[in-house]
Amino acid sequence: MAELEPLAKTMANQALYSPETAVVEPKSILEALKSDLLASARATIQTNTAFLGLKGRREAATSQGTINFNTFINTAGLNSDRVAHSFGLGKGYSMVPFKGIYHQFISPRSDLVRGNIYPVPDIRNPFLGVHFTRGASGRVYLGPTSIPAFGRNNYGLLSGISFREFPPIIKAISALFLKNPAFRSLALEEPRKYLPHFFYRDAKALLKELHSREIRRCDKVGIRHQLIDLKNWTLVMDFLSEQDDRSFHLLNVVSPGFTSSMSLAGVLADKLQASFSL
Repeated sequence: MAELEPLAKTMANQALYSPETAVVEPKSILEALKSDLLASARATIQTNTAFLGLKGRREAATSQGTINFNTFINTAGLNSDRVAHSFGLGKGYSMVPFKGIYHQFISPRSDLVRGNIYPVPDIRNPFLGVHFTRGASGRVYLGPTSIPAFGRNNYGLLSGISFREFPPIIKAISALFLKNPAFRSLALEEPRKYLPHFFYRDAKALLKELHSREIRRCDKVGIRHQLIDLKNWTLVMDFLSEQDDRSFHLLNVVSPGFTSSMSLAGVLADKLQASFSL
């Protein structure tokens, strides 16, 4: 490991090596997929179009008018629970957004971080913890945190806070805090990482040497959609779907959702073909 990742610490003199792990630039991949789809002439892509609800049994009301469908496939990410609820599905689940903030490793020694350095995960919660990632651009990022966000677009400190979403998010977080010991420990620990000292503490645990001056808060922020089981008040740990005779809803594409997307697409295509004869 000293040859592969010179700065990384081991855990009890042990480490796991993943030789096929790589980092990609997601927007480039999405643009390529878009080009392939349009070139195939088998799909159309309609942007700036919000789903507003059902108008009829097989009619979707949108901000750009009505769209008729035979089979409705919902992969709406942060809003997948809302879409499913319009079909009367997924009522036992609700989405709680979690914000991930990042820092950048600005030291000249960042060249010694050659790939990804991850901590041993806490399997009680579906979060990876602060880790080092060399991006496709060559920059080395640290993060993310897992802090409850107060809106599905709450990327800033205050921007994106939704007064409509705020009450149900607070209700869900409060119930999780009271009823779920694993989440309670997470909720007490994660918000402290807004403070540089606590963020630095987690980052330092992964490297043989790290100085606080070598990391700097950056503008990279992510929102993770996390499904909550309202019956058991637990965080759903894996992909989850529900369906009826006219629709299929992928409700919980948690990390590593993008990494798994191609393999997951194949699994879902087989499942949809069997269910709907597509």
